Amino acid sequence: MTEATTTEIALQGDGGPDRRVLVPVDVTMSLENLKHRLAMVQQARDDVLQKDVHYGIMPGTSDSKGGGKNILYKAGAESLCMLFQLVATVDVSRDDLPEGHREYMVKCILRDAAGALVAEGFGLCSTMESKYRWRRSEGTSTGNLVPREYWDTPKNETAKRLQILGGKGFSVAKNDDDNQWYIMQRGDGRKENPDIADTLNTVLKMAKKRSFVDATITATGASHLFTQDIDGAEPDATHHTDKQESEKPAPKQERTEAKQAEDRGRPPLTAGTSSKPPQPSQEPQPESSADKPTRHPPEISEEIADAIEAGGVIADAYHALKSAFDHEPDPEAVGLVIGANAGTWMKDGDANEKRMLTQLLQAFREAVGLA
Repeated sequence: MTEATTTEIALQGDGGPDRRVLVPVDVTMSLENLKHRLAMVQQARDDVLQKDVHYGIMPGTSDSKGGGKNILYKAGAESLCMLFQLVATVDVSRDDLPEGHREYMVKCILRDAAGALVAEGFGLCSTMESKYRWRRSEGTSTGNLVPREYWDTPKNETAKRLQILGGKGFSVAKNDDDNQWYIMQRGDGRKENPDIADTLNTVLKMAKKRSFVDATITATGASHLFTQDIDGAEPDATHHTDKQESEKPAPKQERTEAKQAEDRGRPPLTAGTSSKPPQPSQEPQPESSADKPTRHPPEISEEIADAIEAGGVIADAYHALKSAFDHEPDPEAVGLVIGANAGTWMKDGDANEKRMLTQLLQAFREAVGLA
């Protein structure tokens, strides 16, 4: 049985004063309707929404069966709003901060097909968040050319390659002035992002997405199935990101090695060398299923997760890599995808996307033992 209350409305008379009357209004739904709505959300999750497209697993919560705490992506929120015929409007407030930084607060309002208010959600994002504010300091050249032995060493022999360069903390980068590859010593700290204006549009979109997902979960009562809060996984995500940052090349190398040498598996061409790619290095013999190590998909930062939800080149790269990993999580399958597509992804991405692509490629390399 539903509970009813009354509301006052005005009735316009025929030329006379308006009359105000009380009319009954239902303020609750029946238990059957509630069960039906919750069942619709559950069925949508099970039959329609796709993992890694509409929702994902919160880093650090995965179990042995591949389950975990589900994060609702923007695409999943859009699907749920279509299911319940909810229309979103947003109200954006902006706060300009010192040094060119900016903060956005977005309120998302969801209404039903009749225009009635269903739910509100809030999202805040700022360029002061660490993933937007900071960049790792650039490395410095040692002045020593990369020896041929480094290029001849298989990519999965990480320790040996690092030893050739000088150990942990060293990488390679191409000097555009003389077209030669040099050993680089990586920077030790972090610095303020000099291109903070390049992140403003991303920050606005993230605030809008957070408010939209918040409102959708509230409107559909889906918090028992989904969350949007990944702060609980921050320690794991931060640890993984720190590892990527400590082992990634200097910014200049992000644009060169990832695009040319590492992703294509061969050194740059120089005078007297053949234009044909060298024969693949001898790979270790395949392990038996009993001896094969258990591999797990790489954990990704919140920034990359947001970029995947937003679509574009980051989403294309992630889904291609994830598909190869899920089908056959070994170095050859993932390596083929990277070698065939990394150059195009880098070419299509802007400066910020190239940085995230470098982290994403490195994460999948590490996951299959190529790093």
